[in-house]
Amino acid sequence: RRFDSPYLALTDLIEAMPENGHRRAVLIISDGEDRFRGPFEPVSPDLEPACQEAERRGVLVYTIYATGVGRVQNAVRSLDDQGGLSQLAQETGGEAFLKDSSTPGSLKPYLRELQQILSQQYLENRYPDSPVR
Repeated sequence: RRFDSPYLALTDLIEAMPENGHRRAVLIISDGEDRFRGPFEPVSPDLEPACQEAERRGVLVYTIYATGVGRVQNAVRSLDDQGGLSQLAQETGGEAFLKDSSTPGSLKPYLRELQQILSQQYLENRYPDSPVR
């Protein structure tokens, strides 16, 4: 059931990643809805802990908004869910790819942009007296 929440699933994934000093990034393709907690909260209570865990472990999170299969779209709910995905990306140093409140016809442009972003990253050495890993 934890995988009914994109935020709990992300936290589980991050906690399973090895601490090896390598750059890490995650791409989430989701509608951002937390089905584990239910539709009563405008923001999932698991969003902030997921952001904090990603930040603590240095994982950049990129998000693509895609509507859930067979779900009736509620405009307000959709905006809340997109806001959660956007916040997750922003707080972790990633980027949210949100065109509008519908699933993109193709993920190719987003994946191409993400590939360009990742290929242009460099590791910032926050400790100048130590070697960069």
